[in-house]
Amino acid sequence: MGNMALQKDRNGTILFLLLPAGEPGSRSGLGVVSSSADVSKFVAEHCARSDTGYVCLVCGTGFASRVSISVHARDMHVNAGVVYLCPACKKYCNTKNAIKIHISRNHPHMKGVDVNRFARKKQ
Repeated sequence: MGNMALQKDRNGTILFLLLPAGEPGSRSGLGVVSSSADVSKFVAEHCARSDTGYVCLVCGTGFASRVSISVHARDMHVNAGVVYLCPACKKYCNTKNAIKIHISRNHPHMKGVDVNRFARKKQ
């Protein structure tokens, strides 16, 4: 695997660029993970309080807490189109939580690593 570079675009979205060895500046393997500010903005604009907690106005799914609706917004709406590739076994996971669980169960030596490093755009 090549080197990795971090870059932010004008909206504050963090871009993870994989630079293959021997090809400085290559943009292959581009993955995108939105910032927490993007998730907070989405929740403020597209989620509402309900009698039982919170509801996503985009898909109608209900949640008991603000944390759970924030995780939903990040994984299902803001970061839609992002997958996480395990560097140890090349397994793809659709959510940040899924890759964390996979790593803790299958690669305990990697527990605690920043999983945002493994984000890739769905192809």
